Amino acid sequence: MIYDKIENIGNYSLLIPNFKEIEKTLKFFQLKNFKEGRQETSDPSIYYNEAEYITSTNKLYEAHKDVIDLQIVVEGKEKAKVGNYDQDIRFDENGNAINLVCNEKASFELDSTNFILFFPREMHCPGLANPEPSNVKKIIFKIKANQ
Repeated sequence: MIYDKIENIGNYSLLIPNFKEIEKTLKFFQLKNFKEGRQETSDPSIYYNEAEYITSTNKLYEAHKDVIDLQIVVEGKEKAKVGNYDQDIRFDENGNAINLVCNEKASFELDSTNFILFFPREMHCPGLANPEPSNVKKIIFKIKANQ
């Protein structure tokens, strides 16, 4: 997991496969053109979701088998937690594990000044109220991890 200021995102380009595609997408992103849903890139190993929602006070954890999650809040603020899961993770046919109860290790505040990156199999719980529920717009990149 990586949590840093948005202006430092380029420092992690060697850790993120095909980072140039993400950089290009962010360069041309404009909030006024925000379009909720899945967006494709020219690289088949990367897509992103533009999501808008009300943060929650009660959510369960998730993890992904072979996908890196890069999450960037573009409007609003939320909290994200990371945790430990004491059992073997069982992934569905899409490589996702959702609705897991974990032991919280740490929490992070997210807004338009920072980002958070979750590697495969890292238990995470984004979209939490910080401290009160609020409206959030976020870009979530899904990057196929090298196997």
